[in-house]
Amino acid sequence: LFLNSREWRMGWRALHQIEAKGPSNETIQKLKKRAINELGGTDLGSWGAIVELRYRTVEEKGGKESKPKSKKMYRVSFDEDPSQDMYVLDEGVIAADVSLQKIFGEIKLTQKRKSVKFIGEKFRVGDFVFRVGALTGRLDAVVLEVEYLCCHTVQASEILREIALILLGPLTVPPHHQKNLSQISEHFRKQIITVNSVNSKFDQYKLPSTPFTSRHRAALYAHLAERVTLASSGKPPGITCNATARQHAAFGT
Repeated sequence: LFLNSREWRMGWRALHQIEAKGPSNETIQKLKKRAINELGGTDLGSWGAIVELRYRTVEEKGGKESKPKSKKMYRVSFDEDPSQDMYVLDEGVIAADVSLQKIFGEIKLTQKRKSVKFIGEKFRVGDFVFRVGALTGRLDAVVLEVEYLCCHTVQASEILREIALILLGPLTVPPHHQKNLSQISEHFRKQIITVNSVNSKFDQYKLPSTPFTSRHRAALYAHLAERVTLASSGKPPGITCNATARQHAAFGT
C-alpha cells in the first residue's frame, strides 16, 4: 500500500496564499486572463486538491477515545494523481495507495476532524505552470502555486519569486506591509494584492532539500491547510511562514 518508491519528481514549486479586494473567483479569472492574453499563456484546464486533518484513535481506560495532538496527520489528495494519497505525519511524508483511506475507515484507525478544499484553474506561461484556486470557506482567499518545469532544486526560488510578481502585478505586498498603505490613494488600495507565502521546512519531515517531489508538494499544502484552519478558529498558527523567506520564493523586501 505504501508507494514511496513511486513518488514523482517535479519542477521546484512555491506556494502562496493571496488575498485580493473582491471574491476569489474574480481574482482567479483576472489572473488567468492576464496570463493568457497578456503573457501568452496556455489554458491547461482545472485542478483540485483536498487536505484532511485526521487524528489517530487511541483507546483509554473506560472505553473513551482521545485524540492527542501529537498523533495528528494530514491526508493530502491531488486530482492530478487520483491513484495515491499523501500522509503528512509529524516526522515524515508517506505516499500510499488510495485504498488505504478505505481501510482506515473500516477499522476506525483515524477520525477526520477538518478538511480544506482547493479548486481552480491552471495555465502555462513558457516554462512555468500556475495553479490558482479558491479555498473553501474563504470568499476572498486564493492559493497560488507556481512551478518551474526546468529546475528541480531550490536554486529556482528566486526566479519563481520574479515570475509570480509578473503575474500578480506591481501592487503586491506581504502581510506586514499592510500598515504602510494608509498614504496610498483609495483607487490603488482597492487593487492591492496581499501575499502570504508558505515556508515549509522540509527537513522537519526528513525530506531531502532536492529534488522537489510529490511529497514536498504535500508538505506545503498541509502547512497551508493548517494555517487556514487555525486562522478560522482564531488560534495563532503553529507553522512556519515568512513573507520574506527567500528560499521558498516569498515576497517582501
